[in-house]
Amino acid sequence: MPWTTATTRATNYNVTAAVWNAEHVDNMNFLKEVNYTEYTATVSVTATTEGTANQIVSSGAITYEAVPHMIEFFSPRVTPVASGVVLRFVLEDSTTVIGHIGRVELNATGTSAVPVFLARRLTPTAASHTYNVRAYTASGTASVEAGAGGAGILLPGFIRIFRVPT
Repeated sequence: MPWTTATTRATNYNVTAAVWNAEHVDNMNFLKEVNYTEYTATVSVTATTEGTANQIVSSGAITYEAVPHMIEFFSPRVTPVASGVVLRFVLEDSTTVIGHIGRVELNATGTSAVPVFLARRLTPTAASHTYNVRAYTASGTASVEAGAGGAGILLPGFIRIFRVPT
C-alpha cells in the first residue's frame, strides 16, 4: 500500500468510501510502525573490528515494501572507553554492513557518558530484512546501557522502524 497524496476537492464534492479509504484510512495504516524492539540490559562492547562488532539490538526478520523507511536507534547512556578511543555504531542488514550510523568519543572535558539517538532513512528492497545495530571500539570495554525503567533506573533502549511518506 503506497502513500496516497490527498487531492484538493471542490465545494459540494461527495467523498465516496473509496476516496476516504485511499486518502485517509490507507495513509494512517501506512504510518504505523513496522517494528519497535526494546532492549533493557547493558551491552559491553569489547569487539575491536567491524566484522566482530557486538550486537546491541535487532529488529528481527521483517518483510518490507520498497518504500522509504526510517530506522532509529536509542540508548539512554553510552560510556566510551577513554579519551581518543572511538566507539563506532554499525547499521547492518542481517550480516551485511550498511555503514557506520554514528560514533561516540570522549571530549576534552572528559564527559564520560551520553545518551545516543541515531537515525537513517533508506529504501529497502521488497523482501525480508533483519536490521541490526552493533558496536565496536579500538580497545578496552565500552558500555551501551539501558534498563527496565522505574525510579532511578534507565529507560529501555530501542530500534524503531517506520515508513516515510514521499
